[in-house]
Amino acid sequence: MPTPDLDSLITSEETTRRITYRAKRLAAKFAFGDVDEDDLRQDFFLALLEAARNYQADRCEAEPFIVNVLDRRYKYHVRRLCQLAESSEHPDAAISMDDVERDYEYSIPDSHDVVEELEISLDVRTVVDGLPPRHRDICRWLLSGVGLDEIAARLSTTASTLVRDELPLIRRRFEEADLTPDTILGGSF
Repeated sequence: MPTPDLDSLITSEETTRRITYRAKRLAAKFAFGDVDEDDLRQDFFLALLEAARNYQADRCEAEPFIVNVLDRRYKYHVRRLCQLAESSEHPDAAISMDDVERDYEYSIPDSHDVVEELEISLDVRTVVDGLPPRHRDICRWLLSGVGLDEIAARLSTTASTLVRDELPLIRRRFEEADLTPDTILGGSF
């Protein structure tokens, strides 16, 4: 069965569903109205079209490429909206997509960077999935930004025990896969 090309995947119902899902989540999380939700859908689609210009079929498959572009844009919006909320003189004031887009200039990511990031993401997922359940939980929590003290509390242990006993074992598994945990996790271990 031939692999669908990027253009047909971008316009597919599945991609539309993915875009709608992300737009609805952001709209719900930040109490956006219908107009802002529609702006988000359009923004996701535009980001996808811009990134598609650098897509190289011989470097990665189209579907993971699409998911990666949409996830990166979703994370951008979350970070930007949180920054706006924190810097606002009135933290409870409504934020709109106009606030988010005011300072943003669209840029097309280098396809080599996108492919490399996707490959690293897949390698990380493979290492994490291969860990024992306790270490898998620790690693997933670290990857999602949970601090060592919180992880220790969840596991009914201390942060020093995590650092001494658990993290070196996780670190070793990443090193065996030629991945640097400090780069991936921002120095968490």
